[in-house]
Amino acid sequence: LDARREPARRKIEATFDRWLDYARHETLSNIEHGRIKAPIQASGGAADILFDLPRWRSGFSLSMRDSIGEVMQDAGDGELDEIGFVDPFSMPNPEARAFLDDREEKLSGIPDEVAEEIRQSIQDGMDEGESIGDLAKRLQATCSDISLARGLTIAATETGAAYGFARSEEHTTELQSRQ
Repeated sequence: LDARREPARRKIEATFDRWLDYARHETLSNIEHGRIKAPIQASGGAADILFDLPRWRSGFSLSMRDSIGEVMQDAGDGELDEIGFVDPFSMPNPEARAFLDDREEKLSGIPDEVAEEIRQSIQDGMDEGESIGDLAKRLQATCSDISLARGLTIAATETGAAYGFARSEEHTTELQSRQ
């Protein structure tokens, strides 16, 4: 089972990392293209150069929902294969949508937390008078730390939840169909 979960975990982790890369790239572009308002202290500081949070929040939510849904489907298909059950006329489980809604809600705070970590890191660099090059390095290091800490945790948690739900639902479906 763990060997089957690893590609699923990597899929969810890659989804998180793809959106983290988007945030890093857009913020880095803002830094490099002089979108820092001068003087920094008189403006919104790091918030002035942060990535587009509403866009990130929406894209992250949709992408994670898709990835978790694919993992659920793979887990359910694997479970049915294990028990030798074939149902060519199966309909989508209505509980799956509720499960995905629940997972989306649980992940809804992640974009704001990531944005705050990046904003605070950049603000610290600005407060220390770092050059644009140093801010870019700081941003890269912060995103790497976020990926290692948050990406792995989210991927492991969501993979486990998707597999747990799918396995439970597939057993229930199979048992009901045999009665």
